[in-house]
Amino acid sequence: MSIRALGLVIGLILIHNGRRIRLAKDLGDWVLGFVDDETGYDYLVLTDYCDQPIRTTIDWLFTEKEAGRLVDPCEAEDHDGRRRLVLGLDRAACAARDPKAAWRFRWAWAVLKDGPATTSDDSYETWIATRTDLICNDKGVSEAIPAASSLRRWARKLFAAQGRRGALVSCAGRLKGQSPLPGLEDFLVTEAALYYWAAEDASFVDAGGYYIDARDRIADGNDEELKKRLASNPVRLETIRARARQLEVGPSTAAKKGDRQARRMFEPAGRGVPTERFLERVEMDGLELRQIVHFSDDWHVAAGKMKMINNIDAATSFWFFPSIFCGPYREDVSAIALMNVMLPPAHIEAAHIEEFPWLQEAYGTCDLIAPDNEIAITSPGSLSALTELGPDVELPEANHPDSKPLVEALNRFIKGFLESLPGTVRGPRHPKDPTRNALKEAEMTRAQLRAQIYNAWIYWNTTKRPYLGDRSPLEMVQTAIEAGDRPKRNTPGDVRRALFKTHDEIVITRDGFEFDGIIYQSPDLQAVFDANYRHTGFKDRVDGTAKVILSIRTNEGNLHEAEIFDQERMRFVPVASTQPAYTMLLSRWEHAEFKQMSASRNPGRETELDRLRRRGERLRQKATDLPKLNMKERNKASALLERDEVRRALGTRASTPEYTNPTLHGVLATSGRDMRTDVPKPVHVPRPRTGKLAVPPSPDFLASLGGPMRDGAEHDDESQQSQIQADDQQPQNAVANSGMYWPGKADEEDYQDDLDDIDDPGDDDDGDDSFDAEGIVR
Repeated sequence: MSIRALGLVIGLILIHNGRRIRLAKDLGDWVLGFVDDETGYDYLVLTDYCDQPIRTTIDWLFTEKEAGRLVDPCEAEDHDGRRRLVLGLDRAACAARDPKAAWRFRWAWAVLKDGPATTSDDSYETWIATRTDLICNDKGVSEAIPAASSLRRWARKLFAAQGRRGALVSCAGRLKGQSPLPGLEDFLVTEAALYYWAAEDASFVDAGGYYIDARDRIADGNDEELKKRLASNPVRLETIRARARQLEVGPSTAAKKGDRQARRMFEPAGRGVPTERFLERVEMDGLELRQIVHFSDDWHVAAGKMKMINNIDAATSFWFFPSIFCGPYREDVSAIALMNVMLPPAHIEAAHIEEFPWLQEAYGTCDLIAPDNEIAITSPGSLSALTELGPDVELPEANHPDSKPLVEALNRFIKGFLESLPGTVRGPRHPKDPTRNALKEAEMTRAQLRAQIYNAWIYWNTTKRPYLGDRSPLEMVQTAIEAGDRPKRNTPGDVRRALFKTHDEIVITRDGFEFDGIIYQSPDLQAVFDANYRHTGFKDRVDGTAKVILSIRTNEGNLHEAEIFDQERMRFVPVASTQPAYTMLLSRWEHAEFKQMSASRNPGRETELDRLRRRGERLRQKATDLPKLNMKERNKASALLERDEVRRALGTRASTPEYTNPTLHGVLATSGRDMRTDVPKPVHVPRPRTGKLAVPPSPDFLASLGGPMRDGAEHDDESQQSQIQADDQQPQNAVANSGMYWPGKADEEDYQDDLDDIDDPGDDDDGDDSFDAEGIVR
């Protein structure tokens, strides 16, 4: 058993029977090495079970303390007993109780060793000004300079406590678990809280009732001693509720809600996998951020909540730069996250490279990748490519979404780091205003959010952590590489070949090539063109300018870079886009969204009215080609308009004149007679200058038209001629009887056209006349 647990420290001064003794060392086996403070010899004592002087023990210490023969000289100044509880604390315990205790002790101990000559304020201030070595603590952080009166008081306390650090620990406030209630009252509150957790169906009100009943039994009893240990008034229900919440631990939760719920709340959610080397195991997980951002400065459209794919090393906790995107999880963004692990980082700023040069060495091919979801994060098609590069893929277990505690800790850090940014979506129970609209507050662009995540990435990898032995993840990587544990590294070409996407039959010219609206060029493109031009077929050479047809591979997560496959030299030649400000870190999905936005902004684009007008023309052509189908549709529409259910659904508008007489409408009023093939169409009849018909129509033709005829009489030429002349005088009769305009006298310009119609009866279109919907010549 350690003497620290008993509140004993080396150098402790005690008074035994009027003699000052000092604890010099701990001899073990419950034996204490006290010495006489005046002579320096070992302090030996006589006991009842031994007739020879022996060293002091723990039992002797307690016996003499209880008998009053062994006293602590500092207990005389401790009026309330609080100082006694902290006087024997060591350095770590004092720092946990009061973080400023070490600062006070450093200055007070210097005063006791080599303090000012006098105790005046001027002497202390002069001495403080000369001790610049005490301004910084052990970690090199500058701290405040104490006042002269405060330093004098600390030195006096430390001297009275015989140099024990606990004398400078603040005892203000109550300790954890220390209650202002009397002992019995406090126990009744705790008993009521335990009843709440012991009874499965008990509520806080039930616990309050349990407390009042127990208190009333004591107050109404005959034990006066117990009554004195009660408070004057009972506590409120909120005190019992707070005490019950304080007792919410694993056993109490298991007693009330069952073992399964207790394990979910208090046992570790993840499983730690032991690793020893850098890049031995990389955890991969997706994270949906709470920030809503705009697509760009020019496109102020909310991109929704952004997403990330993180990779973190299990051995060093090094966080590789993530893939940041909007939209759904896609194969291209997963490829970007994997390339950030396997390729040298190209996104580090120059200032950070100078300050943290080992950031450029933190990459390589890992032995195993453990994705959280093999379908959303790593598609089945990419598993073969990853296996070819070297790392194995560990498929996640079913029903274990939080099986990686290190990744979950990283996700909590990222969300906390970005919590104060504008456009952050908060939950309904957030203490701030729940009615705020994060969509209206969104003002950041994707590039600005990426800069904030970059700052979080630097902070995570360069911050010292206790579980890493007060070292940062980057220092852990540096230590591993310097120790000779350098990770495996594939060539950049092999990584790109496995994770890029290949496109065949791309036309390459001397000026570059265009793919998906992006132009790519390179200084090495001329050599590729000259070497592969002879492989181009003759039919492709003569078509316009000189060109070759090759294959390319593109980075779907960063359209700025691509590569051309040189078939002649069997190598890939890198090319870059001519618009790096647009294509840098632009994914294919985002590029498609931008193209759609550009099409919507085009002033020459087809409007909705134009699309409807073109659709109406197609419907009209359909009615002309299929007249019977058109008549059926119109009849069905007319019948629907007459149904009572349709009239009731129309409401009051069904009583308007437009609805009571549906024949006024174009869709329902047009009979389609001019489109029917079984009804004869009007025919041009040539007219001579004299107004007589050159070729009079037959009686059957006139009868089919419904024209005026004498019942049961044959029409000779004279009767026909007189009838025609009568119709010239009253053409409206012919219209009323036949439904068409009967020709009258022709003018000089139309006579020649009529003769042409006689020569060619099959030609009905003379280029001058036209028919309206009712078949009338206009």
